[in-house]
Amino acid sequence: MKRGFSLVELMIVIAIIGILATMAVPSFKKARDSAREKTCYSNISVIQGAVEMYNMDKRDQMETLDLDVLADSTNAYLKSKPQCPVAGGEYSNLEELSKNNGVITCSYHGTISYDESTDQKYKAAGSLHR
Repeated sequence: MKRGFSLVELMIVIAIIGILATMAVPSFKKARDSAREKTCYSNISVIQGAVEMYNMDKRDQMETLDLDVLADSTNAYLKSKPQCPVAGGEYSNLEELSKNNGVITCSYHGTISYDESTDQKYKAAGSLHR
């Protein structure tokens, strides 16, 4: 009587597992990158809201993005300073924030725009990395 698995059977099972893992890894990477991008765009939306509240409350409006002022405990427009989920991503403004609500961008993901006709936010073509 033969007991256990032969070497060939074990090699076939290991090969099948390897093929399945090879197919799954790119899907996980794509999902992780998509989640990071959505987190970054969510952070930009939160920052834009904080800047709008700051500009409504203060006589001297914010012209350049200063996350330290927005996250300061005396102002409390932000609970904490948002950070891009990708290392090296920094938030900044493309134009003066006191005019037309300004445009806030991430150095890694780009910016988001708002389409008033469809009432939807979308990624701008200026995303720096894909």
